[in-house]
Amino acid sequence: MGERKRRAAAGYVPAPRLTDRDRKEFAIPAVLVGALVFANVFGPDPTAEDQAAARAEVETKAKHLQELILAGVQEPFADLRIAHRSRVLRETADVCADCVKAMGFEDQSSVKFAMTYYYWLEDLLARDVLSLVEGSSMHEAVTLLLPMMEHGFDEARRDASARKQAARMLRWFQGRGFYADPAMMLEAAE
Repeated sequence: MGERKRRAAAGYVPAPRLTDRDRKEFAIPAVLVGALVFANVFGPDPTAEDQAAARAEVETKAKHLQELILAGVQEPFADLRIAHRSRVLRETADVCADCVKAMGFEDQSSVKFAMTYYYWLEDLLARDVLSLVEGSSMHEAVTLLLPMMEHGFDEARRDASARKQAARMLRWFQGRGFYADPAMMLEAAE
């Protein structure tokens, strides 16, 4: 009996094969948040008594976030050959750059971009369109990132605007075939 038949007899179920679109969907959140993290937009808590220590803490967290984001971008493509990986990563980066331009993030504050990103990601996670595996680089990055952007949610007008822009951002991605709601996919298949 060959290895393949032995595995089948033992109940081995191969991991699902990811399409390039699946890989892009997993990498897009990391690429987008990387725009914030690598732009080094985070500052210390303005109410901290020791500003030097607060700045040092933010720098340490930002460096750790950068490492996590790099890993989060690479994880969906790890099993691909280098040429294929490079092509799909480039396409993912292009989609993200187009999104940033279409949403006008270049002309907005980093706080607003971070809030929009948060609400967009929260919606995807709440509807099980996307999931963050506990212990993954992106799960750890999002867990570290949220407390760093808390102060932005205090302003009601900015918060409402970020929620609207997050919905617009989701529609933009869906218009390009990304992040379709699983319930909608089931209805379309029937």
